[in-house]
Amino acid sequence: MAEMKSFSLITGPWSPYVGDDLKNQGWTMEVAKAALESQGYQVTLRLVPWQRAVEESKQGMADALFLSYYVKEREQWYVFSDAIGQARTGFFALKSRHIRFQSLQDLKDLRIGLTRGAAVSPEFDSADFLKKEETAEDLGSIRKLLKKRIDLFAGPELVAKHFMQFELTIDQREKIEFIEPPLATHNLYLAISKNAKNFQQKRKDFNKGFKHITESGQYKRIINSHGF
Repeated sequence: MAEMKSFSLITGPWSPYVGDDLKNQGWTMEVAKAALESQGYQVTLRLVPWQRAVEESKQGMADALFLSYYVKEREQWYVFSDAIGQARTGFFALKSRHIRFQSLQDLKDLRIGLTRGAAVSPEFDSADFLKKEETAEDLGSIRKLLKKRIDLFAGPELVAKHFMQFELTIDQREKIEFIEPPLATHNLYLAISKNAKNFQQKRKDFNKGFKHITESGQYKRIINSHGF
């Protein structure tokens, strides 16, 4: 009997994409699991704070950082799978502030919250003239925004809106807006650690499995079953 192969994923809770509070740990996890199981892998997921997920996956303590954006600097530690979805990132602000901008330079005097270790957009990430304040999780920045301890929160649109729906009151939600247009639209990848055993084969196998579930219609069925 062939030995069951293992594939370990690590990430931070990121509803509505992935999390223990979601059906089957979220649609992205169901997709990854279906793709990898079709190639004979047993799949596990650990949920930890995002920065810890980044550090542990770099070291090969997990095979892949799950739902990573492509960031050029990460190429020294990872190889990237085919994209399994997308996420828009941008700014959240209090509606009462009426904040609008033409360029990031317009925001240089504002305090901007973001999640520690997270990428927002290439332009934003490299903008060292901005006043950035990090928190452990997106929700921490949203609460700081409501208390006017920061002026903007920079992060993923659907994730923040999900937190707001379940963690804030209707009155609190009504005070916050997402500023259009977004800063960036990111593809979501498995960033497979170069310190993982057989990392190139793991990428090849995931991509093969992902192609299989896409062509069979299973990918679309999974997404539809989660209401997307």
